[in-house]
Amino acid sequence: MTKKFVGHPMPPIEYRFKKGQSGNPNGRPKGAKNTYKILDDILSKRVQLVQDGRNIKLDRRTIILFQAVQSAMKGNNKAIQTLLPHMLAVDERKEAIRNTHEMLTTDDAAIIEQFLKDNQYDEQSN
Repeated sequence: MTKKFVGHPMPPIEYRFKKGQSGNPNGRPKGAKNTYKILDDILSKRVQLVQDGRNIKLDRRTIILFQAVQSAMKGNNKAIQTLLPHMLAVDERKEAIRNTHEMLTTDDAAIIEQFLKDNQYDEQSN
């Protein structure tokens, strides 16, 4: 008589899933939110605050960024270390956009110049 192993990787046969049976037959309910969705909802809520004597409404995400910048401006090294990589990334994006714009304007100028040459040639031959 051989004993079948029953334990962590092998539950008793009567408790195993039947072939074709799902372990979660109802599935995830529609509209269920994961942690990222909940956090996004919390950060997207708008809050009214007073800045420079004016009432303004900002989302919490923006307020957190303002606070981080204010803390860095006061000399908080942790805030500076947190913001610095993001500042560099923003600068890189701006530079890439500027380079793309300059490249497009150079290419566009060449295309326009070629177009004008082609049209002048056609006008002179008529």
